[in-house]
Amino acid sequence: MKLKLSIVFVLCMLSALLTATDLSIAENGVAKAGILVPENTKPVVRLAAEELASYLKKITGAEFTIGTHSKFKTNFKLGFGDSSGLENEEFIIRTVGNDIEIFGRDSKEKFLMFDLYYFCKEKGTLRGVYYFLEQLGVRWPAPGMDHVPAQKTLVLKPLNIRFQPYFKDRRIGSGAFRFMNIYSDAHEYCKNNDEAMMWHLRIGETPRQFAHGCHSEPSLALSRDPEWKSDVTRLQLMKTGKRDPRYSCWTHPDVKKIWMKAADAYFSGISAHKAGFKYASTWGRTGWKWPSPFTQPDEFMIDPMDHSQRNNGRCYCDRCQEYRKTHPCVDDTDMLWEVIGDVAEFIQKKHPEGYITTLIYPPKHQIPTRKIPSNVRVRLCLTGPKTCFDPIHFDEDFKTIREWNKVLGYKPVSWTYHCVDFAGVMPNIVETYPHFLKKYIHSLKGLSDGMYMETHAPVFSRIQLETYIYHRLMRNPDLDLDKELDEYCRILYGPAHREARQFHAELENLFADFWRKTVPPGSMLRGASPRAWKAKDSSMRNKLWTLTYTKENLDKLGKLIAAMEDKTAGTRYAKPVRLLRRYIYEVMRFQRNLLFEKNKIRKSLKLAAATIAPNAVPTETDWKKAPVNRMVPMDCYNDKLKNNGSFQLISNGEMLFFRGVMDENRMKKTLTQSNSKNGDAKVSGDNNIEMFLTSMKDKLTWQLMINDRGVWTTTLRNRPKSASDYKYVQMPGCNVTVKREAKRWIVLASFPLKTLNPSGGEFRMNLIRTRKVANEPVEYSTFSPLAVRYHWAEPPNYATVRFAK
Repeated sequence: MKLKLSIVFVLCMLSALLTATDLSIAENGVAKAGILVPENTKPVVRLAAEELASYLKKITGAEFTIGTHSKFKTNFKLGFGDSSGLENEEFIIRTVGNDIEIFGRDSKEKFLMFDLYYFCKEKGTLRGVYYFLEQLGVRWPAPGMDHVPAQKTLVLKPLNIRFQPYFKDRRIGSGAFRFMNIYSDAHEYCKNNDEAMMWHLRIGETPRQFAHGCHSEPSLALSRDPEWKSDVTRLQLMKTGKRDPRYSCWTHPDVKKIWMKAADAYFSGISAHKAGFKYASTWGRTGWKWPSPFTQPDEFMIDPMDHSQRNNGRCYCDRCQEYRKTHPCVDDTDMLWEVIGDVAEFIQKKHPEGYITTLIYPPKHQIPTRKIPSNVRVRLCLTGPKTCFDPIHFDEDFKTIREWNKVLGYKPVSWTYHCVDFAGVMPNIVETYPHFLKKYIHSLKGLSDGMYMETHAPVFSRIQLETYIYHRLMRNPDLDLDKELDEYCRILYGPAHREARQFHAELENLFADFWRKTVPPGSMLRGASPRAWKAKDSSMRNKLWTLTYTKENLDKLGKLIAAMEDKTAGTRYAKPVRLLRRYIYEVMRFQRNLLFEKNKIRKSLKLAAATIAPNAVPTETDWKKAPVNRMVPMDCYNDKLKNNGSFQLISNGEMLFFRGVMDENRMKKTLTQSNSKNGDAKVSGDNNIEMFLTSMKDKLTWQLMINDRGVWTTTLRNRPKSASDYKYVQMPGCNVTVKREAKRWIVLASFPLKTLNPSGGEFRMNLIRTRKVANEPVEYSTFSPLAVRYHWAEPPNYATVRFAK
């Protein structure tokens, strides 16, 4: 049994140690104990000592010294014990004479916070300190927020604990190391990513391990390598008869050879570039020479390119089709395992300490007919807690786990999904189901060594509760969930805890209500979103705001928020209540109003283009007279823009001229790649602006992307027949220049109107700005307030351009 002792820890009830004496730690705000660390203290033990001293001071008001010697009779001794026989996550807390020893396995390496969070597996003493503090009542409900019970006098009863969290692999989210960049409300919680990573450490998150990444095929960047592409038979043949260089033909012998070459180089310590993968990026960590997901020294991942709606990932060449006749399988399991298995056997002989890892993910979700080598590690991709809505799918998930356990001979970890709004499928729905989370985690006992739960949310406030509860349950799945939720609301919302508890319960009920009304039993696929909820399905989105998030239900939530505000006014509990209102309740109201007020907003949109003489080119005087169109926040989670933008339009009857001024107070820190070239799709990842220019009569939409270095590309957004037809091209007759200044960048562009609007008639336009600056969340702005996130590429949300006479 992994849980050596219940987390419900009672300091004064250890009958085996009744003869030992109580230890005085602090008396009336004065320290009565020291904190001892060994000579040449390991960095992680030093951090554990600093954390212990900091929180003991918060509890007692006393200053606790850290050193290798102490004037006190009683001391906390950190990192002194014999950790042999302990697992990485295991630790011991015990009373020995007048001392309290806390120790576990600890890394000797120096670290940045990123390395400690992301890579370091041995930090047992630090885990022990956090566990000890939790038993004193300390809680960390959210980044930047802690609950510390004041106790001027602190006396400890004898201790004797050996503890290991139940699940070895415990991760949730999209990466705390980029917290400030992915959440619009990040600044409400942290000053920087280090603080976010520290919070995740305190609540028990484990480092990346056990096949942590996904889809490693594109990481080798073979699709950019002319030498690899010179033999087109190595590339996937689609049903259309075209080759897609992003996907490989997995029956081609060279595919197996290239994976063997890559894995051999990896375990031999040879960099990706020196091994011949010169187009692969390199990991940002100092000294690491391979791209993600190749980040674990003892693991090399082999996983095919992820399929999409336009490409199912399957090759239809004669060789692959012939293979399928003898290995009939809906997801090409045997075809892919033929490569993975042979590479694993090759590595087992040459590098016996190395593992080959892969995801059990469509494709290859079915069990292969060949025996899986013992040096293969897998992670099962399953829908996760949402399956509790559907008994059919729930049983299927756990049947899959049991089958793979039997095949592998060990308990594999899983990858599950808490992101029904992924890719804008159902934006601004509040996905919350803590009771199903409890049921799912509890059901994993004895079957799995852990779970990564992938989340995608524009604001952290949306997943704060789930993240906290997830980690409590993953360390001890037998906890009483309702007691945990009660405690969470008490420590975070204080006098408004009852209303907060009801608010979160209402959100959970609303999500369940919408699910049951729109997702037929047994209809789900493995993955982030149910089949019934399709990307850009406006009818299903409308159902959300008419069936479930009704005016009556939102009013009910509003009354609870108002009551919470009254009870917490002027207290430290007011901030968490404000976050609930700002980033959950008000966003839901905004989305509902946007739906029902859309036509009214559309009529008010005015986008004017000044007119000059035929064949004339705008002068500075013309620009000074032209109407100025201001940008507004696209993200409904932001009230105002950190950096404003505006643009103007002028037409001479043949050409449309554009002038954009983008304020930027950190021009030297913008995240624009320096090696992009015109026509490169990578411009979409830069600090950029995007124009959407639509001819309503021709049903033609041009998208133009321009970064702050003047690199640009265009594409026709009409739905292509296949992914390979969706190409970025340069619009004929289009010209773009960019001028960078100290505090802004200016864009000048011109377009042939005949290209934009061949048949005349109504012409619509919108401008989107994606501001990407180092160590700041991405900021989105738009001209049309209808073109909010996930709706920005939809012409009904653009403004009609009116050409002044």
